[in-house]
Amino acid sequence: MIIPAVIDYYNNSETYIFFLYTSIAVVSVSLLISVISRKRSMESLTLTQAIGVSSIAWILIPGISSIPLALSTNRSFLDSFFESMSGFTGTGLTLFDPADLSTGIKLWRSLMQWSGEFGLVVFLLAFAPGLRVFIKQLFAVERDRTPFISIKYVARRALMIYLTYTVFGIAILSVFGMDIFDAINHSMTGIATGGMSNLSEGYMRYVDNNSILIATIIIMILGTISFRDHILLFSGRFKELSKSPELKLLIAIIFLSIISLYMMPSITTDLGGELTTIFTVVSALSTTGFQPTDLSNVNDATKAYIILFMTIGGATFSTAGGIKLLRVIAIFNELSYRSAIMFARPGVIIRRAIGAHPITSEELLELLSPIPIYISLQFLLSLALSVIGNYRFIDALFEITSAMSCVGLSVGITAPDSDPIIKVIIIIAMYLGRLEFLQLMLILGYISSEKVRRALK
Repeated sequence: MIIPAVIDYYNNSETYIFFLYTSIAVVSVSLLISVISRKRSMESLTLTQAIGVSSIAWILIPGISSIPLALSTNRSFLDSFFESMSGFTGTGLTLFDPADLSTGIKLWRSLMQWSGEFGLVVFLLAFAPGLRVFIKQLFAVERDRTPFISIKYVARRALMIYLTYTVFGIAILSVFGMDIFDAINHSMTGIATGGMSNLSEGYMRYVDNNSILIATIIIMILGTISFRDHILLFSGRFKELSKSPELKLLIAIIFLSIISLYMMPSITTDLGGELTTIFTVVSALSTTGFQPTDLSNVNDATKAYIILFMTIGGATFSTAGGIKLLRVIAIFNELSYRSAIMFARPGVIIRRAIGAHPITSEELLELLSPIPIYISLQFLLSLALSVIGNYRFIDALFEITSAMSCVGLSVGITAPDSDPIIKVIIIIAMYLGRLEFLQLMLILGYISSEKVRRALK
């Protein structure tokens, strides 16, 4: 918060005082807590406690960010909390018009996404059930390292790559004609697959600049790829990189989506041309949410087409949302495995694996467990949004999928004058989807354990 405070101070904007005071208050309270709990160690946290702490943090941090936003813009705390939740979860849905915001607040929105998305990657790397089982398999680190040190090692490498790509994005966007401040914001939110823009019209301003659109597509794709694959790339281990199942699936989906455009010309017409259609597809699949065209008037087939990509999302251990490419691979691998068992000769042993890595039934169940929760909530929240707001179901499904997958594309439901209940429903979708429903799993697990405890009594 010191960064927007300094920027607004030098731009003679009075909003700097709200960021300054809030940051002082946060640091003071944090230091006090640190002194009180100095004998405790984060390393002693159990998995359940770690998920609990993170679940609270993803409410607390946007809540703190809402204070200077509300005071600076004279907007309600709900609108400011919506903006902050959308920022830190990397969703990109917005209730604010950037034209009404100070330079510091515009940058703050980008900083929320840039820091929040990388923080999420580290959290999932360290604690997420179903994904932790792949840490040693997916990241080639020294075997004599402890898991804790290995995670720190990977996080440091990933941060350096994240910074490198951010600078790279700023450079290429600037070269192709984007204003330097616009380039900084769009590179940060692009590599974070967040999608917030410092411009009122967003990427509609650059819809006729093919170079900027292509450069942004590259940035979004980089944000979609797993940090594991980026580490392999920077280490020069191209042979291992070429075997990455998620990278191969990502390339295949983008390739097939381009082919499908020629089979469904109405979608290309709807979205304003071939390049803007490819841009929108990558924006949806990467869960970035940059929007080069108005989606409120496109036909239902186009909306369903985009919903599919938003649901799939990007790679595991990337900044992208969605159900993740790894889970899509796991589903098709399991279908293949079950089919192979049916036709296998007696005595033949068929191994269940993802890529070159064996996986047990228990690990597969952990990996796939968020999917039924995702689909159930996707339907229920869309139904609630449709009924309460009197929206068409396809439009409600589009908006909820965008929120749950942390995308940011919108058909116009998210607006400053939306009913407060609508805003709350979308906040819930963003919050639950960002941590892959670990909060719900934690609550359900607690309820189940309580039932067992009472039964044993």
